[in-house]
Amino acid sequence: MQDSKLIETFKMLKEEEMNGVRCLLNTDLLIKGVPRKECLLLFDYIYSFYPYLNHEKLDKKITLQHVFDDQSGKINRLEKIMSNLLSITEYYIVYFIENKAFESVRNNLALARFYRQKGFANRGEIFMKRLSEYFSEYEGMSADHFFWAGKYLEEQNDVKTFKSGNWKESANALEQNYSIFGVTKQLEMLCKVVYSRAAFDQDTLLEFEKIKATIGKDESLQNNVLIRLYYLALEMFYHVDDNPNPYYNEYELILENNLAYINVESAKILFIFQRGYFTQKYNRNPNPENTRENSEIYRKHLEQGHLLVNDILLPSTVVNLIMFAVKEKNSAWISDFLLRWENFIGNISEREEILNYCWLNYYFLIRNFDKAEAAISFNYSNIFYLLFTRRTRLKILFEKKEYVSLSYEADSLKVHVFRLYKRGDISEDIYIYHNNFIDFVKKICNLIHNVNDSRKAKFREKLLEKKCVDKEWLTEKIEELK
Repeated sequence: MQDSKLIETFKMLKEEEMNGVRCLLNTDLLIKGVPRKECLLLFDYIYSFYPYLNHEKLDKKITLQHVFDDQSGKINRLEKIMSNLLSITEYYIVYFIENKAFESVRNNLALARFYRQKGFANRGEIFMKRLSEYFSEYEGMSADHFFWAGKYLEEQNDVKTFKSGNWKESANALEQNYSIFGVTKQLEMLCKVVYSRAAFDQDTLLEFEKIKATIGKDESLQNNVLIRLYYLALEMFYHVDDNPNPYYNEYELILENNLAYINVESAKILFIFQRGYFTQKYNRNPNPENTRENSEIYRKHLEQGHLLVNDILLPSTVVNLIMFAVKEKNSAWISDFLLRWENFIGNISEREEILNYCWLNYYFLIRNFDKAEAAISFNYSNIFYLLFTRRTRLKILFEKKEYVSLSYEADSLKVHVFRLYKRGDISEDIYIYHNNFIDFVKKICNLIHNVNDSRKAKFREKLLEKKCVDKEWLTEKIEELK
C-alpha cells in the first residue's frame, strides 16, 4: 500500500489538509452509508502513522486484517475502499487546496457583492478596486484565473449595466473569459487522464478531437498561452513515436518563456506531463538517446526545484533519477546528487533505506563490491526495492566469484519470488521476469568452466527471446566468458 496513489497523495498533504479531508469524510456530501464508514476507518488508520507513511504496518494484508477484520487475504475489497478515499481526497485538493490561490479574490468579490446589494456602493467599490488591481497584474495564469476574472466582470456589469457605451466590449470580455476557462479545464483534465493511462484511448482521443474543433473556431482560444501549452502537450504525447517530434520544441519554448506567469499548479501539471512524455519515449524504445533525454529532463527539473513535494524528493522520484544515471554509467553524478540532496530524500523514517538503495547502486556501478554489500538492506517494506536488492546480491556474489553461496541464495530467491506470486503480491509478468533472471545467472555459472562459442551463441539467443530483468548485465557477463 505504501506505493499506492492514495499514500503518495497523503504524503503531499500538510497536517491541516489531512484534517480537512477528515472533516469532509464526516459529511454525507460525497459518500454515504457503509462506504463512508469504511473510508473513515481506513483514513483514521493511515492517519495514525502520519507523517511516517512508509510504515511496515501500512501493508494491504495487514490493513485488511487489522482495520476490517478480514482474514481472507483478498485485497480487492481494500483496493475499492482505497479508490473511494482517493477520490474524496482529490475532490478536497481541487476545491480546498488548489483554489486557495484565489481565496482573497473570492473574499473580495463576496464583500463587493454584499455591500453593493445593501446599497453601500462606495464601500463595495473598495473591494472592486482591489480585484481590478489583482487582475491587471495577471498573477498566476491558470484555468481558475479566467474563471474568477469572469466572475469579476459579471459583478462589475451588475452596476455598469450593458446599457452603457462599452456593453458590447464587456460582454465579449466576459464570454471570452468563460470560453477560455471551459476549454482550459477540459484540456487540463484530459492531460491528467492521458498521463495516468500513459496513452490515448478511443474515448480520450474523441474528446481531444472535439476540443481541437472548438479551438479551431475561436481565435481568442488559439492565442491563449495556457490552452496552447495543454494542446501541444497532448499532441506531442499522441505523437510520441515521431522523431523528431513536431510539437515538442514549441512546447518547451512557450513553457520556458511564460513560466513566470503560469500558476504553480498549472506549471506542475505541465512539468509532470513533460517528464511523462520522455518516460513514454524511453519505455517504448529504451535506447541510449532516449535514456539521455529522459535523465536530462529529470535533472533539469531537479535543479529548478520542480521535483520537490513539500520540500522533499519522493522515493519514486529518487529511484527514477538513480535508474537513469546507472543506465548511463554516470557514477560521478550519483555521488554528487546524494551528497547534495540526501537531507531532502523522503521522510526521515524512510530516508536511510532509500539512501542504502542509492549507495548500493553507486558502489556496484564503480565495482566496489565490498561496499556495495555493506549498503545492502533487506528491511524494505517495498517489495520492488527488496527484489532489486536481492537480485543485486546475486550479482555481487557472481562478480566476487562466490559461486557456491550464489547457488544457495539463487534457490532461496526463487522460492521467495514464487511465494510472492502465489500470494498475489506481484504480477505474473514480474514473477516470470525474476524467475528467468535467476535461471540465467545459474546457467552462466555452469558455463564458466565449460564454455565455447556455440554455447555462448545459444545462450545469447535464449536471453533475447525471454522476458528477463537486468538483461544488459547478463549480456555483459556472457560476453566476458572465455
